[in-house]
Amino acid sequence: MNNSKKSLKASNGITLIALVITIIVLLILAGISISMLSGDNSILQKATEAKEKTERAEIIENARLDIMSEITDNKGGNITKEKLATVLNKYFKTLAASSIPDEISSTNDIELITSDDKYKIYLSEIYTGKLITKEKYIFNENTFKIEKSINANKYGYKVNTYISSEASGYEGIWRLFYQDENLTYIISDEQIGNYNLNNLYNNYSNGGSVSRIGINLNSKIKDLFNIDNNNPNIKGIAFFTDSELWNKYKDGNDAIFAIGSPTLELYIASYNAAASENINQDRTKLQEAQHDEYGYTSQYSDLNIENYNHGIYSKACWIASPFSVGNSSDVYYFCNIGGGISINSSYPPFMTSLSVRPIVCINTEDFQKKYTLTDE
Repeated sequence: MNNSKKSLKASNGITLIALVITIIVLLILAGISISMLSGDNSILQKATEAKEKTERAEIIENARLDIMSEITDNKGGNITKEKLATVLNKYFKTLAASSIPDEISSTNDIELITSDDKYKIYLSEIYTGKLITKEKYIFNENTFKIEKSINANKYGYKVNTYISSEASGYEGIWRLFYQDENLTYIISDEQIGNYNLNNLYNNYSNGGSVSRIGINLNSKIKDLFNIDNNNPNIKGIAFFTDSELWNKYKDGNDAIFAIGSPTLELYIASYNAAASENINQDRTKLQEAQHDEYGYTSQYSDLNIENYNHGIYSKACWIASPFSVGNSSDVYYFCNIGGGISINSSYPPFMTSLSVRPIVCINTEDFQKKYTLTDE
């Protein structure tokens, strides 16, 4: 009996000790579990951080893909500030294009805040490099026009390394004639060929069908040109602005088109811009010509500009525009739409044989990347 009581006591003691130990172990495990589930290094915290990193990375990746799409649409030519701002504003609080630097790097950066205020992301994590100020200009012969002049103080400067195709037979110098933000026009330094309008009227097969290039460079009198117009003077203009005839003066890799001579509008735009920049003469500037039902009327007098700007305004060359009335000594030669009106009393236009100075047109962005100008 006594032994049974002793055995029961021992058994009860072991059971209580085991229970206490079990409880202690459970408490320890519970503490470990709680610490793993909470705190800075907890499983929950790590899961939250992983989720946030994934979301943040997705925003960056999506923005990068949108930017790449814009660059691809721009034919690989980079992206403008405006387009970059449009992309970023899909994911972040409104960002003005003007606040974006010209070149983005880790040392020239912008902090972006997502639309939900959840994440801060630096712009350099999404895009680095230089931005373009405008989209690459795509030439369209139906819509292009002469825009506002730039770099007029360099009109007449030599264009270094421009060489027309071998087919042209011309190995001479080319000079900057006119430039706007989209297109650059260069002119041959020398007078080329000998063209008599009588021969052109008889031999030019395209009649009076002036090209779209010729029309847009004569925009103020475009109503004079139509496919049925066989006026011999219009035929001359059609000849001088038929790019297929003059494209032999193009550098095949860069030039957009070539024509036989500058038009009056291009001539006026060039001279007026250059005169205000670096000619500084007291004589009246070449004014914008008025036109009547026959074409242009003369407003040219007392112009002695043959030697200005390395002679890019020299006379005695055809100009690819109609001209109804001429002056005497300082006249510049234009196709005459008036029919029988002499440009110069000594040289009726139909009998005069004159040279041309071809014009080549190049995308301004491409021109500025490839060619340099020197005052020589």
